[in-house]
Amino acid sequence: MNTHTRLASGIIIALLVAGPLPASALVKTIDDSTVVDPRDYPIIFVHGAAGSELDRGGTNLWPGYVGGLVNDSNAAMMALEANGTSDCCGTVTATKVMRYGAGYDLGFVNAQFAPVYQGFYDYMKAEGYGFEEPIEGRVFYDFVYDWRKDNRTWSKSLDVKVNQVLKDTKAEKVILVGHSMGGLQIRLYMNDAKRAQKVAGGIFLAT
Repeated sequence: MNTHTRLASGIIIALLVAGPLPASALVKTIDDSTVVDPRDYPIIFVHGAAGSELDRGGTNLWPGYVGGLVNDSNAAMMALEANGTSDCCGTVTATKVMRYGAGYDLGFVNAQFAPVYQGFYDYMKAEGYGFEEPIEGRVFYDFVYDWRKDNRTWSKSLDVKVNQVLKDTKAEKVILVGHSMGGLQIRLYMNDAKRAQKVAGGIFLAT
């Protein structure tokens, strides 16, 4: 083995994660050592404040593609009671990560614009990750929560998501990627030592 090869092997071994192998990770053997490429752990993306769409009874309140852009009626229905935990005007549900800030998708007509998180999904696809469906072992998911409420409300829900991803992928750990307030969600989650053991790494974007 020449000097360059030994150096490269040393760098790879230093960077990669050794130990028990998650089934979905890319396994390599270098100098009789088994290592796991952490890029192939399943990834869960946690959005930031105002980063999920909010619906009430089938009406989109946020970003409020039509009504919310014309008046404040949708915003008023997003208000919380004085206790800061209960909805004021009916149950509001976070339905999905907000990929675009305006437009509409009717299936046969898609006129969405003002991208919010769509660029992240495009990037992950370009990097070879399938969204909820693995591409050659690489897969990522997202975690949706109601950003109006106390961040501590969602640690249990994030744990449910992590456990489901681990079950579906048969992986040993996940990688959590958080944008803005999503990074705080990850910090809160990992404050629990048992939960932290399920995480191979955390990536914080503008947190």
